[in-house]
Amino acid sequence: MTGTQERRDTVGTEAAADAASERPSSDRCPGGRPLSRRRLVAAGGSALAGAALAACGRGTETIGGDAAKSTQPVTLEFQHRWEGARTEVIDRVVATYQQQKPHVRVNSQLVFGSGEGFFDGMPYDKILTQIAAGTPPDVVMMGSDVASAWARRGSALRPLDEALRRDKIEPEKVFYPALAQMARAQGKYYGLPQLTGTDRAYLFINRDVVASAGLDHQKGPQSWDDLVAWSQKLTKRDGGELSQIGLASPGAPFIDWLARNNGKVLSDDSTKVVFDSPAGQETLQWMLDSANRLYGGVQAVRAFQSANRNSTYTGKVNLWTSQVAGFFTTLSDAPKVNPSFQLAVGIVPHNAKNAQAKPLSLAEKIWMYSQAAGASGARVDAGYDFLKHLTLGEGNKTFVLAQSRPSPVVRFNDDPVYKQQNPWWDSHVKRALTLMTPMPQTPAWNAMRTLLDRMTDRVMTGQRGVREALTEAAREGQRLLEEASR
Repeated sequence: MTGTQERRDTVGTEAAADAASERPSSDRCPGGRPLSRRRLVAAGGSALAGAALAACGRGTETIGGDAAKSTQPVTLEFQHRWEGARTEVIDRVVATYQQQKPHVRVNSQLVFGSGEGFFDGMPYDKILTQIAAGTPPDVVMMGSDVASAWARRGSALRPLDEALRRDKIEPEKVFYPALAQMARAQGKYYGLPQLTGTDRAYLFINRDVVASAGLDHQKGPQSWDDLVAWSQKLTKRDGGELSQIGLASPGAPFIDWLARNNGKVLSDDSTKVVFDSPAGQETLQWMLDSANRLYGGVQAVRAFQSANRNSTYTGKVNLWTSQVAGFFTTLSDAPKVNPSFQLAVGIVPHNAKNAQAKPLSLAEKIWMYSQAAGASGARVDAGYDFLKHLTLGEGNKTFVLAQSRPSPVVRFNDDPVYKQQNPWWDSHVKRALTLMTPMPQTPAWNAMRTLLDRMTDRVMTGQRGVREALTEAAREGQRLLEEASR
């Protein structure tokens, strides 16, 4: 994962809030109408919404037709946030496209940043201003939560449905269905997935320590009860102090365990919080009881992990949940810390006592590429063609393979190179991709995720009871949703 999709699997994560201030009067719609920051951003103080764009009267020019076959010279403005080593990879993807389409020049702009006007590393306020001023980027990197907000509030992005129908492209068949669903807003595609969603589906296992405890690392724990039983066998104390543990508690965010207990965080239309439910109460109580039963409380296991660096490679912590990026990190870092470390992998289990529960992988959001509204003619058609290269074309395959990460395009993940890079590719990674379930998209999500992490932390540390904490969080979460929808 990248960006905010690379969240730590811990509780208590804090997110910085964007300060609110008025934009200068030079930010205007065509015709001179001022665009203030208040109109440019979504409720809640994050640079997310395009409410002002509808007032600017931007059109939605048709993509395709005879213009799509044009070879007249055209320059595209492409904005992304792939900083660091990934800049070289995306530059290579752009160069390949320009070789294939010599009449197209792509001005690739790394726009990653932070602070006022930025959200998830992207300068969304500036992008909205560019669109309103008639100088939009042609292809832009978008979070699915942001795209959903813009789709509800105005015409900042160009719907792709007509062009997709013309090209006989069915996103729900090309991409994993959950990812295609997250790329839709208001019944239309306002972008296409460039990466898979959050995928904390994997249970990483210290193979040798588990085997020495008489546990079958090839099968792995199959239920919550199994997970606790394994952790009990793997936990040791020296003079009353923890010296070795099983599962790093609580192991994953509340929302992940809730999904594996047939619970939901939000209603399907993202207008109501629904985590304060019997499933939510059972899930949070299980997390609390497990930490207390295994380790005497979450503070004890946190102190233990803090005192033991690289604990997952040295036999101190022997079960932990991971995103797909964890394969690359573990396979590259573990040998440096402990050359004898051997990894085994399972799928994080569900609550088998609940007949409706499944071993799901919750996708919170995805990164997409979208077309901003406001361009016309050859730029529209060339931009759409370039967007396809980045999402469902060879450009996507090049980008993900360079990072040993899965593609949102189903067929690309059958490439044998993946199996050479990752021995668990066919058995676990490809399976986990089919287990993804999408989170309904809302611009309030980052603030709500922070709220839920804080709620979990208060319960785990004994500051709140389960029912009280859920009720408080549900009330505040509903307020965040309603503010974001205004």
